[in-house]
Amino acid sequence: MTTDNVQRLVDVLSRAGRKRTLVAYSRFHSIFDRTDRFADRYFALAEAIRLLGDSQRVDYGVLLAGDNGQPGEEFFH
Repeated sequence: MTTDNVQRLVDVLSRAGRKRTLVAYSRFHSIFDRTDRFADRYFALAEAIRLLGDSQRVDYGVLLAGDNGQPGEEFFH
């Protein structure tokens, strides 16, 4: 995980929130190298959320969805 990845997540999630759109899980995962572990990806997501504001008030789950608008199977891992 790099600081660049965290900042890219902040940017992507902020833009989605402002535009009231969703970020596809495929878009989320495209930010990372294929070799990055899922645990590291979600750690970066948690760090991005912390930078966005109070994690009690930021519901990033509503911003992440598959093409059909539903969470991907990654959501359940």
